[in-house]
Amino acid sequence: MSAVILDFSKTLDPYFDDLFSDAEGYVAVSYGDAPNKAVFYEWPAEKGKFLADAAKHNATTNVFFCPALRQTTDTTPEGGLSAEVSKPVEPMSCLWLDVDYLSDAGEPKAVDQILLRRLVSKGAWRSRSGRSAMIDGRRVWNEHDILPLAEAVDLATHQRLNKDLKNAVGADHAQSHVKWLRVPTFTSYKPVLPHPREVMITARPTERWTVDELEALIRPQGSPRRATKRRQGTGTTGRQRRSETRVTSLLRRYASEGGNRSDQFHGVVLAGVEDGVSLDRLAELLAGHVVSERFEREGRFQEMLEKSAEQATTPPDAVPVRKLRVVRASSVKARRQKWLWTDRVPTGALCLLGGREGSGKSTVGVDLAARVTRGEVEGEYHGVPRSVIYVATEDAWEYTLVPRLIAAGADMERVLFVEADEAGETDNVNLPTDNEQMTELIKSEDVGLVVLDPILSALDPDVDERQQRKLRRALEPINTMADEAACAVLGIVHFNKRQDSGDIGVMISGLLVWSQVCRASMAMVKHPEEPDQFVLSNGKNNLAPPTTPSLQGRTVEHWVNTDEGQTRTSKVEWLGESPLSVSDILAPPKSEKPRSAIDRWLTGLLTEHEGGVPATEVYRLGDEHNPPFSERSLQRALKRIEGTSDRPDGYQGKVVWSLDVEELT
Repeated sequence: MSAVILDFSKTLDPYFDDLFSDAEGYVAVSYGDAPNKAVFYEWPAEKGKFLADAAKHNATTNVFFCPALRQTTDTTPEGGLSAEVSKPVEPMSCLWLDVDYLSDAGEPKAVDQILLRRLVSKGAWRSRSGRSAMIDGRRVWNEHDILPLAEAVDLATHQRLNKDLKNAVGADHAQSHVKWLRVPTFTSYKPVLPHPREVMITARPTERWTVDELEALIRPQGSPRRATKRRQGTGTTGRQRRSETRVTSLLRRYASEGGNRSDQFHGVVLAGVEDGVSLDRLAELLAGHVVSERFEREGRFQEMLEKSAEQATTPPDAVPVRKLRVVRASSVKARRQKWLWTDRVPTGALCLLGGREGSGKSTVGVDLAARVTRGEVEGEYHGVPRSVIYVATEDAWEYTLVPRLIAAGADMERVLFVEADEAGETDNVNLPTDNEQMTELIKSEDVGLVVLDPILSALDPDVDERQQRKLRRALEPINTMADEAACAVLGIVHFNKRQDSGDIGVMISGLLVWSQVCRASMAMVKHPEEPDQFVLSNGKNNLAPPTTPSLQGRTVEHWVNTDEGQTRTSKVEWLGESPLSVSDILAPPKSEKPRSAIDRWLTGLLTEHEGGVPATEVYRLGDEHNPPFSERSLQRALKRIEGTSDRPDGYQGKVVWSLDVEELT
């Protein structure tokens, strides 16, 4: 994934320079609905004229070119190319593929997309034209791939490699050195006959292929990527069905049981690849199955199928040796905690801002961002304006965020909206996948605050918020990124749907890992007596004093000017400190009667003993009760009835549970 759109300053120079290098000859070009009559440009003398003419014709019609330079301008009587008349320039420095995903009748062709993905991910120029086949979540009709070679080869070697490569992938088998390919373009869409399509470069090579590397990849011994050809009378169909036994067995089992559907999906693909089931057949078997529902719903079915199959055919790296490392405390230098917002939002760490839907979390996030850009936040950078990265997925930039930022008085030059670009398609920022690029951006743009609104949408798509271990592995690298970049990260989250408990950590999203991994958290709720106001309090914040006061504010309507007239938005007005905290507001009301049998039993026991009951005795009596009460249930009941747990005889004494009878009555 790249955070920068593929852009070559609107020129195809790098594309053709890689293809033709410093060779000399003639580029054969054809303009029209189909390649026929060749027009020649001398390379490299007429390179500029060739690119200019191609760009001009590309606006109205197809532009084809032959990827092999010609020695002369000789053509057939019809003006075309042929192996007998038109000789290519040797040696040749690239291979190329013409991959059609659909037949002329619209039927899918057998293409080894795993092999194709490996070829392109290492070293290839990939250009795709769109129509009606869904590949990687996009409509693709065909693609052209240029593979630069580390060393140029003669025509015979070139023909052999190109033929083996095309056979392995399932590409067009036309004679390679008289092949016509389409010239890519940089515009997003062109109405080109006979089929409206876009021809876009979606990948560029990172390194060049050696002949040995290609031969090892496209002709491996016993490779499961080879799809079995079905020949009449050979019994192939029966063998193919037998190879699917494990896959169909797994699918039947997973249909009737729960579990992690992503892991089950990967397990099915792994079994299929190991047993020699083709990728196309796996797609048929998995389509519509419960293990594929999520990926189909998100439009990522084909992408995840290819990734899982690629992992299955990739040999695992050697397992690293695990050793313990000792660091003496004397070698670790103490560091001072820095605050972006004093005692509320620390720098170098992830801080959460939680609240109910509609409580104004995003507006407060925008207000903090605006004050950071002006250098008006009480903290480390007071008086020093800093830039802000705002990653937002729920609110539109132009209709919601920009008007709010203007209303909050932000320095708009210092607010950076960030999204990702992958293969020409826009995507959300995915953390921790994009951590490295984000860290570089934070440092280069002097960023003091990153706002993730909401944070769940900024996490990698494979992260399941319901699984504590996976969530922890996603959040911890964000803390590391914040520390390395000396920046504060504010993640906006929703309260879960549980009944209000008064514990901010429990209320945030549903798993304690949120408050465990994050260094600090804040929460905001509506004021119980002033519906148009809110209260903001610290939640978990081991770095700040517990006496940090809560704040009270309100969101007010504000009108801002746009090029299309005025638009209504909102901004924050701070009203000072609040005597109420979020925990006070969220805490359940005191009840005159306990809410359950265990509450009533424990209340009666502690009421009878004004001096309290040792915890061990409470546990023993609870265990003897019918039905028995567990220690954990008793501890929760003590908290509900607002009892106390203390050591009246000092640190070495017994733990005694007691209840304030006067307060109870």
